[in-house]
Amino acid sequence: VTVGQHRPCAPPMPGLLGVASSLRLQVVAHNAPAALRPLLAPLLAAHLRRISPTADADSLEAAVRPVLLPSEQWGDLERWRGNARLLAWLRSAYIASRDETRATLPAADRSLQAYPGILPHAHQIREIFGTRQPDGAWPPPPPR
Repeated sequence: VTVGQHRPCAPPMPGLLGVASSLRLQVVAHNAPAALRPLLAPLLAAHLRRISPTADADSLEAAVRPVLLPSEQWGDLERWRGNARLLAWLRSAYIASRDETRATLPAADRSLQAYPGILPHAHQIREIFGTRQPDGAWPPPPPR
């Protein structure tokens, strides 16, 4: 990029190296002084939206675990366990990395796109995901 030339927005971070460095930033920023947190919140949210891991669950864990649990001690959790945005991203990334999700979600997405703006009912969701109970448990729990 030369002087005066506009640099385009960066594309989503590729691979798990980007995920690891992004998680380090999230952990460090979560421990910033309380006065700075409201200023950092929108930036950190935008940052998490940029990273989208495409690895399988084992590779994702191999990249994330050293960042979040560097000494493999319970005390490591104290640095980031209150970061709700990071926890939500981790849950989402884990679910997306599962083989079952990769197989089922594209078909479900295509099926639901046929009816934009209409929320699916429970029967339709069970049909799409091939479950017999709302939570997929079978046999159903005994009545209370």
